[in-house]
Amino acid sequence: MMKPVILRHSKSLKDLPLALNNNIEVVKKILNAGHSNFKVLQVQDVEGILFFTERTINDRNIYELFGAQIELLLKILKYLNENIDVHERYEIFTGFKSEYEILAQLETKPVFEILADHIGFMGNELIPIVNVHIQRIDDELRIKNHKSFVRKKLTDKGIVTFQYGIDDSVIQNILAYFKLKCSTIDEFIALENELINSAVSHFEFYNLDNVTCDEVILFFKLMQERQILSQIPTLNLAKWVHRKFRYSKNGTYSILLKQRPVIDKFYKKLTAKEKTKELNIDFKRY
Repeated sequence: MMKPVILRHSKSLKDLPLALNNNIEVVKKILNAGHSNFKVLQVQDVEGILFFTERTINDRNIYELFGAQIELLLKILKYLNENIDVHERYEIFTGFKSEYEILAQLETKPVFEILADHIGFMGNELIPIVNVHIQRIDDELRIKNHKSFVRKKLTDKGIVTFQYGIDDSVIQNILAYFKLKCSTIDEFIALENELINSAVSHFEFYNLDNVTCDEVILFFKLMQERQILSQIPTLNLAKWVHRKFRYSKNGTYSILLKQRPVIDKFYKKLTAKEKTKELNIDFKRY
């Protein structure tokens, strides 16, 4: 018997429809090559947590992978609803739906008939589940006084920018630190524009190298303590930092802490030693 086939899905949940479809194609090619009765694990990483389903597949039951995808999606949705901010969930769900719609329009002549069946399956089974969750968020964000729905954008929660009038040398030292840590120059430029100009970033998040989550948290706590950042509630700043950065670990970039611990660390008082630290390219937590 061949080794289990491990199908790892997209790094971004928004791109999951395409990944799910591509992985059905992978299994179909293995079957066409003459293999049968092999285990298929469909795996999705969410904030460092692996969600998976397992099926033993042959020519007669490949469609069981469709049902396994429903199972996988329900597990992920349960986690998101319990651990992820409502506004970020909204962006994930609407992004998932949009990616499916693009896939459905572009995939007019799939390599295998089963791929067309799978696109129809996602439209009939997965998208309605996601729509239910989008509707729940709409309900959650209803403004009772105005009797209308609000789909609140992440930028409405508080913009993280430099305070007007901060000495340019201070800002340049801070930017030098992030230029060193950002994995690409394009990501650094986007972050720089976001902090200086309140510009909408082309990146959903920034990948950082050679830095820990705790170090970045302390860096932003010190900026807030010294009033370098424009006024923003601590809770919103913590959520922004949690959402905006991924950290290199074992060759991949991921969120190393859940949102709740990040928030707790922002509310923890700075020590006397921490308050003396300089915000520059040499910054270290310890």
